[in-house]
Amino acid sequence: MAAITPASGLENMLGGQQPELKLQGGIQFDDFKKTDSATSAESMPFENAMKAAFSHANQTSIEANKMASSFAAGTNDDIHGTMIASQKAAIEVKLVATVRNKLVDAFYDLWRMNL
Repeated sequence: MAAITPASGLENMLGGQQPELKLQGGIQFDDFKKTDSATSAESMPFENAMKAAFSHANQTSIEANKMASSFAAGTNDDIHGTMIASQKAAIEVKLVATVRNKLVDAFYDLWRMNL
């Protein structure tokens, strides 16, 4: 009797198809492939990654505000889409703020370190 590993069991359930994993917010699962750290650092510095995250959160927030304004004005009657966009924007802004706060805390921890 052959042992069923989690990967083969999943493959059998999907009928031999490979699952395509996509994250919301325009980020693809393939963006998180393992790479050499030197190559990864050269291709996208951390500063650029943070700028991109701030920019995307800002853009999402602007789009949610536009949807809320159009709903309030009566030109849009999609309350579900408006609320979903609003919550996505709130979550994204909260995530970016949390990452920023963790970075500041890490900086202060390093700064206070006695050598």
